[in-house]
Amino acid sequence: MKKKEIKDTERNEVGSSQCGTQVASGNKISMLIPYRKGEKWGFCDTGRKIVIPTVYDDVIQFDGGLAGVNLNNKWGFVDTRGDLVVPAIYNRAFPFSDGLAPVEVNNNFGFIDIKGNLAIPAVYEDEGFFRQGLAPVGLNDKYGYIDTNGNMAIPMVYDDATRFSEGLAPVKIKKRWGFIDTTGKLVIPAKYDTAILFRDGLAPVKLNGKYGFIDTKGNPAIPAVYDWTNDFSEGLARVKLNGKWGFIDTKGTQYWED
Repeated sequence: MKKKEIKDTERNEVGSSQCGTQVASGNKISMLIPYRKGEKWGFCDTGRKIVIPTVYDDVIQFDGGLAGVNLNNKWGFVDTRGDLVVPAIYNRAFPFSDGLAPVEVNNNFGFIDIKGNLAIPAVYEDEGFFRQGLAPVGLNDKYGYIDTNGNMAIPMVYDDATRFSEGLAPVKIKKRWGFIDTTGKLVIPAKYDTAILFRDGLAPVKLNGKYGFIDTKGNPAIPAVYDWTNDFSEGLARVKLNGKWGFIDTKGTQYWED
């Protein structure tokens, strides 16, 4: 979790059903999705009707009824009506989770609430999203976790850390990755070259240069034979093996592309 930047994977452009926020209009409910026209961004519904004008330099998806927008290299947030409810004053901003959004203030990171108040002071050199009431934060090259009140819930003893998923979070200890639970207990030993978030009860891990999957108890579930993989989504994970691309399901069954 090293000095993140807003990426396209966090934007999910028009046509994706995996992002956006539902809004009601009469008896209809639609989804607001980032939409680009020329060099400018706004938001449209699933019928590609523009709901929030394409006047922004960049946007990130809605979460909790608010979406990040960039104006003149500064970030703020709009609501589903397009009103700028959090002024565009931040160098960087990320989506809301658990009612809080990470923002950069004077080269440090803190968290604002949905009203735009700085709820957790900007004192950290790095940060991540809140999940299950905890967010990873970094200071002086060490990482720990704070709660939604800004209290240090898990001490800053890790060399790197990422957010929680399914009750577990990857942490780095002396160049190796393992997993902790929400109490800070190391429940899966730090022995992996790389560890990614749990999805569908499985997490990708890299061991001896190859990727496989473990279950939430740390048991090997899918052998580490792949050259690359990502986490599961809707029961499938993309994999690469000997130059071939395909997918595997949670049982390890392979589906190769022609």
